[in-house]
Amino acid sequence: MASVYDHQEGAHMQLSNSGQTWRNWAGNQSSTVQEIQYPTSVADIASAVSRITASGGQLRVAGSGHSFTPLVTTSGTVMDLSRLPTEAVVDSAASTARVSGHMRLSEVGPALWEHGFALANQGDVDVQTLAGALATGTKGSGPRHGTMSSRVRGMGLITGTGEQVTVTEADPGLLHAAQVSLGLLGVVTHVDLSVVPRYRLREDNAVMSVDELLDAWDESKDAYHHFSFWWMPTSSSSEIYGLPPVPADHAYVKMLTTEPAEDGSAVTGGSGGRSGPAYLIYPDTELGDPFYELEYVVDAADDKEAFLQLRDLMQRGFPEETTPLQVRWQARDEAYLSPQYRRDSVSLSVSGMPGTDYVPFLRAVDRQLRDRAARPHWGKLHFLDRDRVKGLYPALDDFRAVRRSLDPDGVFLNDHLSELLG
Repeated sequence: MASVYDHQEGAHMQLSNSGQTWRNWAGNQSSTVQEIQYPTSVADIASAVSRITASGGQLRVAGSGHSFTPLVTTSGTVMDLSRLPTEAVVDSAASTARVSGHMRLSEVGPALWEHGFALANQGDVDVQTLAGALATGTKGSGPRHGTMSSRVRGMGLITGTGEQVTVTEADPGLLHAAQVSLGLLGVVTHVDLSVVPRYRLREDNAVMSVDELLDAWDESKDAYHHFSFWWMPTSSSSEIYGLPPVPADHAYVKMLTTEPAEDGSAVTGGSGGRSGPAYLIYPDTELGDPFYELEYVVDAADDKEAFLQLRDLMQRGFPEETTPLQVRWQARDEAYLSPQYRRDSVSLSVSGMPGTDYVPFLRAVDRQLRDRAARPHWGKLHFLDRDRVKGLYPALDDFRAVRRSLDPDGVFLNDHLSELLG
C-alpha cells in the first residue's frame, strides 16, 4: 500500500544527496530516480522512450500525483509532461473531443465549454490530469453514467518501442485495454472522448438521517443526474473533506440536476445550493490536510446492504475512526481493468489519517467487502495481490497480451505493477 497524492501543482520533486526524489503530497510515497524528464514535444517523448528501452531502463509518467498507490514510483526515469503544449479540439458533428492527455480536468472543463460541450460526468476533485484519471478508472456518480474511461473513443500512445500508435474503435481489444491501463501501454499524448452538449448543474444538497436516506434511496438514484452521499460516523467527520457540519450518524447527500447551458456561465447561489457550469459544480471536496483513501467497488445490487454493513463495522468495531464513508454509483463498462467491468456498480470509500494506526481499520473494510468480489479504484489504497487480481478481472489475460505487444521489454512496469499483474 502506498500513495501518490498531490496538490494541483503536481508531484513534488526535489534534489536529495543521492539524486532526484519524486515525492507525493501526502508524504507516504517517494522514490529516488535516475532522472526526471520534461519533454516539450511528442518527438521528445518517443526519443526518450527509445533511449530508455535500449538501455534496459524503466519509465513511469507522473500526472498530477492524485493517487494513493505506488503507480509512479521507480528507480528509473519519471516523465513529467507539464511542459508540452495543450489542445482541446471538438468535432461537433461527431460529439467527440481530442484533448491533450496531460491537461488537468480543471482545464478540460472550461476548454470544452468554450466549444459548447462538456464531460458527461466527473468526480469530486478536478486536479488530476486527464490521462491519469483515465488510467486509474476515475469516475463520478449516477447509475446511468459510466466512468470517465468509458467515454474514451481513441488515444494516442508512445509505446515501449518508441512507436506512435493511435488507438481507435476499429480495434475494440486495444481500446478496452487502453481505457484503464495503469500507464502500462505507453505515454498518452492525446485522448479522444465522447462528449455531450454543455450543461449547467443545480445542487440540492441536504443532510439526512440514515432512516431518511434509506427511505429515499431507490427513488433518488434514478431522479438525479448525480446522486451520492457521505455518511458521517461522528460530528467532526465532515471536516476531513471540507464539507459543511453534519451530525453524527447522518449523511451529507449530494443531488445534482441538469439545467440549460443558456442560463449562463456564472455560478449562482451558496454552499449546498449552487448553480453553474457542470465543470464548476462537480468538484466540491477541498484538499486540505493529507488523508489516505481506500475505495472498493461492488455490484450495485448490493449497494444498500454493503453500506449498512460498513456502517455497522465502523460503529461497533472502530468507533474511534472519524472518516466519512462515501457511496457512489456507476454503470458497467467494457474496459478490461475497470472496477466496473461488465457490472453495474456501487463504490464505497473510507480514509485513514496520517499519524494514526489506520491499517487495521482498512484491512477490516477489505475483509468485509472481499466476499462481494470488491475491485479497487486503482489509484487508492487496497490489499490486492496477484491471485486476487486474477480472480477479479476476467479479461486480465487479454490486457496482459496487449501490454506485452506494446511494451515487450516492460519499460513501463515498476515493482508494484509487476507484482500485481505479472
